Amino acid sequence: MLSGSALRPPSPKICGSAAGPPVTSLRVRLGDGRHLAYKERGLPKEQAKHKIIVVHAFGDSKGFKLPISEVRNFAIAISIGVRFPCFLEILVGKMILENKELLKELKICLVAFDRAGYGESDPNPKRSVKSDAFDIQELADKLQLGPKFYVIGISIGAYPVYGCLKYIPHRLSGAALVVPLINYWWRCFPAELSKKGLSELVPQDRWTFTVAHHAPWLLHWWLTRKWIPSMSILEGKTDVFSPSDLEILQHLDGPQNEEQELLKELQIYLVAFDRAGYGESDPNPKRSVRSDALDVQELADKLQLGPKFYVIGIALGAYPVYACLKYIPHRLSGAALVVPLTNYWWRCFPAKLSEKGLSGLVPQDRWAFTVAHYAPWLLHWWLTRKWIPSFSILEGKTDVFSSSDLEILKHLDGPQNEEQELLKELEIYLVAFDRAGYGESDPNPKRSVKSDAFDIQELADKLQLGPKFYAIGISLGAYPVYGCLKYIPHRLLGAALVVPVANYWWRCFPAKLSKIGPSRLLPQNRWAFTVAHYAPWLLHWWLTQKWIPSLSNSEEAFSPSDVEILRHLDGPPNEEQGKVQQQGAHESLHRDLMVSFGKWEFEPIDISNPFPNNEGFVHTWQGCEDKIFPFELNRYIAERLPWIQYHEVADAGHLLIYKAAHCEAIFRALVSS
Repeated sequence: MLSGSALRPPSPKICGSAAGPPVTSLRVRLGDGRHLAYKERGLPKEQAKHKIIVVHAFGDSKGFKLPISEVRNFAIAISIGVRFPCFLEILVGKMILENKELLKELKICLVAFDRAGYGESDPNPKRSVKSDAFDIQELADKLQLGPKFYVIGISIGAYPVYGCLKYIPHRLSGAALVVPLINYWWRCFPAELSKKGLSELVPQDRWTFTVAHHAPWLLHWWLTRKWIPSMSILEGKTDVFSPSDLEILQHLDGPQNEEQELLKELQIYLVAFDRAGYGESDPNPKRSVRSDALDVQELADKLQLGPKFYVIGIALGAYPVYACLKYIPHRLSGAALVVPLTNYWWRCFPAKLSEKGLSGLVPQDRWAFTVAHYAPWLLHWWLTRKWIPSFSILEGKTDVFSSSDLEILKHLDGPQNEEQELLKELEIYLVAFDRAGYGESDPNPKRSVKSDAFDIQELADKLQLGPKFYAIGISLGAYPVYGCLKYIPHRLLGAALVVPVANYWWRCFPAKLSKIGPSRLLPQNRWAFTVAHYAPWLLHWWLTQKWIPSLSNSEEAFSPSDVEILRHLDGPPNEEQGKVQQQGAHESLHRDLMVSFGKWEFEPIDISNPFPNNEGFVHTWQGCEDKIFPFELNRYIAERLPWIQYHEVADAGHLLIYKAAHCEAIFRALVSS
């Protein structure tokens, strides 16, 4: 017997809902309220000549890989003779110059999206060929791709393209169906052809497709019961693929790093080793130029590298290569000397040239090299005594390097700051400022929502940011952004309100909703906000008296995810943080509370759509675990203002912007929309 529960699929986990996963992708809101997540590649749509929407295959997403070549200029090193902690891009034999990026060359903006129910796109219980076609049309309109666009459908992702060809052909510039699905029950097929297609499937797939066609209400149970194999792909089986497919699958299992890709392409076997006395190689008290050359030869023989091999030496590691050229040239296929050492005392150098080389060194290095040449027996003492600088590199000094070297060293020290990388990628110039009374900005005793908005406008003008700019407000810092939306909407390209302040006393909130916010606060915080609203003249005394707790930033005021972020951020304050309250808490923190929870000249629902022609967008980002401004409040505002693109992040609290993935999504959504 089949129970109803076994046949009934579970309720979907909607992204951004309390029980669902977080929203980390760019999304558009469709006319029926659903969201489609998407990803853009190639040229910005404003610069692109061709706009292409790609529909992903079964079990895939907008993040699928396409082998579209990108710009890469690489060279390679076979580093025998010295081992460095990085793989140096050094030429051996030839330089690889791949084709320019195809998307750039063809002036393409490529848009991939998660079909309904996939990834971060909301489910559509009524999904059909027709609905998916109109989803594509609406996505194109929301992204302003123009009156016409191309579509590509891959495998099962081809059915929406068939839908486009049927229902919206007037919107298409062209279409491509790549290994498109075949419905074996289409009436156009002769019976024998249909049977042939089905017969060539593995049995479990044949049964699955049959159930999907004849009894779709049974499909959930069919694909989830355990005692009969259901569908080969879902079980990870690969016997349904051709040999060429299997080879591609192996390649798609994970991207090889650039070093491995290049070595494979040039058919190189790379060996690096620690020279005598380095790392885990035994010392050789009799080490010499010749001994190192013979070490290289013996290593090649032990590893059976063959009668000939290449060598590369870098900096001081070049002297064993010189030795190979002298003592074992018959074993070499080629050699490369990369920024090779120079012995200033080689007799081949004219005296003036030697002197010029030595004079260009910093004094401590000049003395170290001189001692190594004339008194090697004294070198250990010279490099280990403390009272005179000995050798700049050993002391960690970087003034001996060029500016380009220093840039490389910074890169080798670790990955570039994620913030800087993102800003560079999105071509963003970011301006942060101390609001009145904070840090080094003068106080404003008359500070208000309106005054802060005009402060922002004047700051933009003084910095010559242009006629329009974006604004982002975080927590209480969102009230100036509300002010911008109200008083200077003509200056905005877009805005983001991140866990924005919700004044619990705004009249737009139903009484029950107004009570939700204060009821979840710690008692001392609830009282502080209440005093700020009803008796702002009393707030300074309230927050400075000692006999009743006034305002708490303890861990219990935050959600578990916030606490985790706070612990990660914990550390000595930087210079800017130390200046936050240097002009007094009243003109900074206290006045923030007075403005945020005081009486505004307007409420958010009084703001008209600042972008009636969709020339910009306003985004609200809200953590479902936020214990300071509960998500119900900002969700209510977003529902009343349909022009706000509302993003709820399920596993985040008030500090969601401090999580890299969320921060990136906020910036991408703002500038991309």
